[in-house]
Amino acid sequence: MKYSYYFILSVFFITSFAVSAQSVPWQVKNAFNTKYPSAKNIKWKHEINDFRALFETEEIHFEASFSNNGDQQRYRKLLKEI
Repeated sequence: MKYSYYFILSVFFITSFAVSAQSVPWQVKNAFNTKYPSAKNIKWKHEINDFRALFETEEIHFEASFSNNGDQQRYRKLLKEI
């Protein structure tokens, strides 16, 4: 059981990590800025197949995922503060 916990935890850390805005491809940033021009407090995460932006607009928190070439894959409203 203990090994299963560590394995799951290590997979999580390998597949998702925070990145600076400078390391996000221009296609992804351009698609994000076009779709969400009023976004504030943007935090980027990189996963194996996509980039995920955590942000807020008008005090509401959201998450949007984009493929490496800038196509939006998912979008959702978050219930908790980021």
